[in-house]
Amino acid sequence: MEETLNGKISNGAVNITVLRGNNLQGNKHEPLHHLVRVEFNGALVGESDRRQEVDVTEGVVDYDFSCSFRCPDDRHSLDDMAHKPLILTVMEILPKEKKQKEERTAVLGQAVMDLLPLLHGQCNISSLVQLHCAAGSSLETVSLDNLTLLPSLEVAVSVATPLLSEAQRLSSNLLMVTMETAFSVPEVWSLTISPGPPACCYTAALKLPVTAEKEEILMFSEGQLRAGDEREAPDRPRKWPQVGSLAPGAQVFSRAVATQEELDEEEFGDLTSSEDREFCHVAETTKKRVCWDTVRRCFLDTGGSTRLSERIEKCRLWPLEIMKAPPPVVQGGKVPETEPEQQISFHGVAYVDMGPLLYPGATRVRGTYRVYPFSESDLLAKTKRTVSVLKEQAKAAASQVKLSLSPPAASPKGTPSKGVNGGHKAGKETTKKLSAVAEQTGQSKLPAGETVTEVDPLVLAERQMYADARTYIVVEITVEKPLVPKRPPAELAKKVMELIPPRLPLPRHPAGAGKAVQEFHQEVTSVVGQVLDQYQQLFGAAFQPGAQPMDPSTQEHRRRQLLGELNYSGKYFALKEQMKSSVVKIVREKMLRTEAFSHPEQLQAFLSQLYVYLVDQMHLALNMTEEPQEAAEVVRPVLDVSQLRRFAREAEHNGDFQLATQYYQERLVRGPTEPSHWLDYGTFYMRTGDHVKAEECFHHAVSLQQTHLPSLVMCGVLAEMGERYHNVETYLEAATGAHPASVVAWTLSGMFHQGQNNDFKAESCFLTAGRLLRMAQRALAQELLSSDGGLTHGLTTAYCLAAAKLQMLSADYCSAAATLKGALANTSKEPEAWALLGHCSYLSGDRAKARQCYQRCLEYQRQPEDTHPVFLRLGSVYLQEGKFQNARTIYLQACSSSPSCLTWLGLGIACYRLEILSEAEEALTEANTLNNMNPDVWGYLSLVSLKIGRRLEAEQSYKYAVKLNLQDEPVLREIKELQDQLGFGDPSF
Repeated sequence: MEETLNGKISNGAVNITVLRGNNLQGNKHEPLHHLVRVEFNGALVGESDRRQEVDVTEGVVDYDFSCSFRCPDDRHSLDDMAHKPLILTVMEILPKEKKQKEERTAVLGQAVMDLLPLLHGQCNISSLVQLHCAAGSSLETVSLDNLTLLPSLEVAVSVATPLLSEAQRLSSNLLMVTMETAFSVPEVWSLTISPGPPACCYTAALKLPVTAEKEEILMFSEGQLRAGDEREAPDRPRKWPQVGSLAPGAQVFSRAVATQEELDEEEFGDLTSSEDREFCHVAETTKKRVCWDTVRRCFLDTGGSTRLSERIEKCRLWPLEIMKAPPPVVQGGKVPETEPEQQISFHGVAYVDMGPLLYPGATRVRGTYRVYPFSESDLLAKTKRTVSVLKEQAKAAASQVKLSLSPPAASPKGTPSKGVNGGHKAGKETTKKLSAVAEQTGQSKLPAGETVTEVDPLVLAERQMYADARTYIVVEITVEKPLVPKRPPAELAKKVMELIPPRLPLPRHPAGAGKAVQEFHQEVTSVVGQVLDQYQQLFGAAFQPGAQPMDPSTQEHRRRQLLGELNYSGKYFALKEQMKSSVVKIVREKMLRTEAFSHPEQLQAFLSQLYVYLVDQMHLALNMTEEPQEAAEVVRPVLDVSQLRRFAREAEHNGDFQLATQYYQERLVRGPTEPSHWLDYGTFYMRTGDHVKAEECFHHAVSLQQTHLPSLVMCGVLAEMGERYHNVETYLEAATGAHPASVVAWTLSGMFHQGQNNDFKAESCFLTAGRLLRMAQRALAQELLSSDGGLTHGLTTAYCLAAAKLQMLSADYCSAAATLKGALANTSKEPEAWALLGHCSYLSGDRAKARQCYQRCLEYQRQPEDTHPVFLRLGSVYLQEGKFQNARTIYLQACSSSPSCLTWLGLGIACYRLEILSEAEEALTEANTLNNMNPDVWGYLSLVSLKIGRRLEAEQSYKYAVKLNLQDEPVLREIKELQDQLGFGDPSF
């Protein structure tokens, strides 16, 4: 077998074995004389013995009948296996009538078997297939009376070797087109009430590449016109293509499993707006429709898959043509003569967007597409095709029929052609209706590129009816394997690990000093136990209940005897050596002495200190052996990590980046393995413009947690800023893969691919983000990308707020204020916008405007996202304006909601100015507890102490204020004046 499907394939035989038939009783309970016929691709494969009889009691017959057919050595046979079933027909042999030479037969039922598993590499298929009864057969009543006893056949299909090798299966693909329904078809189409074949043939056609050189036209010619009295069920059966001769039940290919809501959610196409959906709902419940519900599978070799992708990249719109025509009529074995350029009746075209099949990992595109009047100029402009598929197929079919049925010489008296619409009463009635429509609509304007001599006016009127009726068609196209494979999560995780290796958690070692003291306690306990054992060996039990206490002389005698025994046995020396290691560790770890002493006095002083410490620790260890140790109270730090983050943001708002850095670093010390701490530190550096340090922080966060979404996104952003585009794709794909519900990740990924001119990937990302937000396709992406920094009409408030924040980060306060005013023009009750506008005014120096905005912001019941800077800055404005009572009220609210050093400081200042000294002292003490390095706090503590008359506290506070470099000159002058007035408070006095 060749390793490529572009060449020849195996010429192996496909073996079919009909093993058994079940539930084949007749309604007369008489033996059935019958046979089984096997057909494939319109050809007879084999028949069983013509005298099979059924066991009347059980309805079981053992056929054990085998036959086979060979696979032709071309790609066409594989395509036949993909879309054509194996047909098994059970035929009853009727008794001969008089003067009848041959036996008569009647179809009892038919079954179909799908051969697709052979293309998937299977060599053996066994199946129990249902036998669908033919109309009027003797088996029909069995299936209707008892659904649990349906007739069936046991069939086995096998091949000696796989039809495709592993390499061929991996490189090939399977495309499936499901032609569903055309809704809101022209009203002139009339339903056929009389029995018999339909008066018209409704056909849809689509041309697809199947190999690198060949394209194939898929024809769906068994459409049925139905009245619009009810909505089509989503789980209605789908049919095999061109199965008009099969029993009704055997025509079923499969049933749809998706619900209508799921189908609507994933739908593409032309009718996606709310207005269009309302029209579709009306059309699908009240208007006429043509139903195909037919599935056509196509086998694509390697070249076919590649060419399909290339054609979609070249032009994403593909024409799907439909028409209505009377069925072909052949009279007397002759074919009516046709004109070279015969017009097609009711020729319409829908332009199917195949682009979604090039989305990474996409395997399905389903949508509702408008049907337009056919125009060759539109066809060329939209699809870059010049030939109508239906015209091409009509010419090919006419040529084949002529070759097979035309006589050797043309009859000179042949009936002249009546065209596609001629020869039928229905055609005449339709012609009259079309003439009236053409007159009413004034159909004089032709499609571009066509002239009156090219297209009959009645044909133009027919085409225009699609537009007037707003006809649309529902079609689904799927591929078994994605045309653009999506990188698997394992590969993405590996790539991220290569870019940012994961950081292993640091081993937890006990503290050096604490460990040394703990080991000393353990050695003391061990030595005490050994000495007690030796004592009991010499004198018996150390403590006896009810015994009299020993006199001092006896105790001293026993002590000397015990020491003598320890020295004599050598245990005393061993115990000293046992204790030496723990004592050395205490000297090094606890006392921090690692070098020799230069003076004997220093050595003697250290030994005294060490002796006292060791004795104290010995007593502590002995007490722990006698009584259970109480759990030591855990001293919690004054500030937790959330407060540290708030203080860092506060310092950043005030422009004190050094203090903000200290708070962020302290958070990292508290939790070095927490990715969010590194993320916050990185975003701080992003705001200050240090992108190198920011990237280091984000990489550290990802090394701690490989799927940390915000850090992965920021790594992608910084990689894009550094033009490392391959890394950008890796980071953003990892983010969307690990967090598929992240709108931000999908939107940023779409923006990146759009910048790389990868339209299909960008569109896929934007559509996913849009679905997550329940918005239409690219609405979010277009809004985010449409503004150049200024106001754009119709932008949402959320976008204006985001744009203003970005402008404020670059200190463009004028543009930020203009953006916020535009947002407030749409809705004046947005507290976040008022807060940001207040920040813009405050930072640009307009304190009065800032105060008005902050006051307006706090009037609403819904508070802004972060009230802390609002309280701080509004309180600061009140202090500058001398409105100390208002400042006190605002700072009290701030201390209640988000206390910090600055909120307590502001409250202390306001209370000091209001001469509420006790409250001022308490507030300043709280501020000093949260940050004892703030010189302003020490300065005001000095003022309060001076006013109260506390000499020592006033001097200490002043000393620390000067040491920490207090920069507030008015406060310094006020302190000096009070010191001179009171005569204390300055250590130099």
